[in-house]
Amino acid sequence: MPSALVTGGNRGIGQAIVVALARRGFHVAFVDLTENEDTNRTRAAVQKAGGQSTFIRGDIADVRGHDSIVQRAWEIEERLDVLVNNAGVPAPVRGDLLDVTADGFDAVMDVNLRGTFFLTQTTVRRMLLIRPTHRVDASLRSARSALSPHRRNVAPTAVPRRVFP
Repeated sequence: MPSALVTGGNRGIGQAIVVALARRGFHVAFVDLTENEDTNRTRAAVQKAGGQSTFIRGDIADVRGHDSIVQRAWEIEERLDVLVNNAGVPAPVRGDLLDVTADGFDAVMDVNLRGTFFLTQTTVRRMLLIRPTHRVDASLRSARSALSPHRRNVAPTAVPRRVFP
């Protein structure tokens, strides 16, 4: 059975993605900060759709935990076919640009950019380790945009491995 890993899968768009993938035959591992009623609702929706899911507690902002997240997702079906980076957080204090603090900015970037980028890197490395000739398509629109000045440094390493389409 194909498997997928979805970040931020407890509610909202993430939950809809988890259910849609399960409906299409994927065993879906979904990651979120806490296991709560939202988690139970996601599980119930997957079960109602006839699919299978596994919850993984994790924080994608914590790059040191990425290996564990990917390992746990991988162990479900001894493979990982899809990664959906859905998790995201808003600024802690919404309002004027002049009110944004360095800590608030860092909290947003740790999840929305840094965590997403390095979780993708960890996942793709695992995919290539197991099947080095396997084509891995990574859609990193947000990360690509943020890294565009450095893209020349990233792309030559990734392209020969066929990471970027």
